[in-house]
Amino acid sequence: MLKRCICLLLVLCVCTLVCGCWDYRGLNEIIYVAGIAVDKNKESGDYIVTYEMMDISANIKQEGLKAKIVESSGRTIAEAVRNANKRVIYRMYFGHSTVLIVSEQLMLDGEIEKILDWILRDADVRETASIVVSVGQPAGDLLRLKGLDQSVISNEMDKILKEDYRTASLSYHVAAYEAFNLLSAEGMALVLPIFHEADNDGEKVVETAGLAVFKDNFMVGMLSPLETKMMLFMIDEMHGGVLTCQISEGSSNYFTLSVAKSTTKLSYEVGEDGRVTFHVKVRIETFLSQTDEVIDMLDKATIKKYETFAQIQLNKGIEETAERVQQEYGADIFGFGNYIHDTDPHLWEQLKENWEEHFRNAVIVADTEISITNTEYMKS
Repeated sequence: MLKRCICLLLVLCVCTLVCGCWDYRGLNEIIYVAGIAVDKNKESGDYIVTYEMMDISANIKQEGLKAKIVESSGRTIAEAVRNANKRVIYRMYFGHSTVLIVSEQLMLDGEIEKILDWILRDADVRETASIVVSVGQPAGDLLRLKGLDQSVISNEMDKILKEDYRTASLSYHVAAYEAFNLLSAEGMALVLPIFHEADNDGEKVVETAGLAVFKDNFMVGMLSPLETKMMLFMIDEMHGGVLTCQISEGSSNYFTLSVAKSTTKLSYEVGEDGRVTFHVKVRIETFLSQTDEVIDMLDKATIKKYETFAQIQLNKGIEETAERVQQEYGADIFGFGNYIHDTDPHLWEQLKENWEEHFRNAVIVADTEISITNTEYMKS
């Protein structure tokens, strides 16, 4: 009898602990934030934070998902977020936030680390949110633009980045936690995707515009979309897109290859003078999508000619992009130093103290092999 009483008492005690959720909130008491933009007031020094909030009060089936814009400010980003409650009833929920947009000026001022610190400390903000740089306009203005495919512009920007690697390969998706890790990685510099306003059929829309290049915490320059593509080949992150090449040097005629598969292998050697030479070997399988020439595309000699032209031009593009990054920025965005760190730690110990100088003086040799496996040619 005593044992039964004790068991019953224990059951009752447990029931009091599992009777409900202590922090439960109804759907009508939650403000879902899809995207966040951070700017700074030059005069006051306060952070201006803009939020794109999903409006779940409307009939989503009939009207579709809509968004509202709310803005707040504070001496820190965390304070600005709390100050938003001066304008909204309920506390904002960031668990569905897909993108964080930061103004170019904040990046130039070296505030990327402060922003990432807030993201990683706030329990609600997703570490996997895409982080991007707004160039040409305040970051908050991008959230006020109209989406072409999505009514919530934050979701559209996130989808553009995540689909780009399979379609255009003109940008590069970086999650917040990845950006934080890259800032502290040895022999590797951070890059972040750029978005800006663009005209489309008389309206302003968002568009990717290459990559922002960082050295330590500071944005030091930008890569064009074409240079971004060359970088993706170098770091083995090319999974789609196209290559458009001149049919011959100086020609106004072009042909386009669709990338089906691309693999990159890196090797290096150190000369007697201490100079490092990196060999970037790229192997690509492509389809011929278009040509300005009227020729027999089933002729093997013609296909070989196109492969050779494409290889020469891609080699040149990779080497010129690498040289510009080396000489103008001195930021190892290709991860060459990190590759040495992983493959030869002893050598890295010798090079890491002056890695920027070694990187600037390194020789980058591109060796591409392009095969056209399908001409996509149809006979009537």
